Amino acid sequence: MISRCRQPRCAFSLVELMVVVFCTIALTGAAVALLHHLGRWGSSVQQASTHAAAVDRLELALRRELRQSTDIQPTGATLTIATRQGTSKWQLAKDACQVKWTVAGESPRHDRYDIGPRTDWQVNVQQGMAEVVLGVPEGERGLPVRVIEPLEDTELENEGGNDE
Repeated sequence: MISRCRQPRCAFSLVELMVVVFCTIALTGAAVALLHHLGRWGSSVQQASTHAAAVDRLELALRRELRQSTDIQPTGATLTIATRQGTSKWQLAKDACQVKWTVAGESPRHDRYDIGPRTDWQVNVQQGMAEVVLGVPEGERGLPVRVIEPLEDTELENEGGNDE
């Protein structure tokens, strides 16, 4: 007599097939979700490095302007820096800082720094030093941009602090 236990199994039961299909769908969904999350993380890292490079460029340009400044006027989202060569207007707009340089006898030059959201300009001038701070709006990630630069011109040194 041949026992049924020794016969090779030819088919899967319906329950076994359902378990295999469910596990396959679950693993595929988890893999897609993981890839989507990694893609978003990668783009945020790329955006952060782009903002960091723009902040570095902005700091260098601000230092150059502050070093030659004869007058610094902050007004909300606009910072006007006057030098002997001309003026520059630094305007905060959404996630960028747009600059317009006006030099006597030349066409205006423009630049844009994608630095992320910023609030307003805070300027303090005293004892031959100019400090310019760009704050970060509440609830946003990022560090404030802070530039401290010695002034060449003595005209600003005697004005005292200017903080708005």
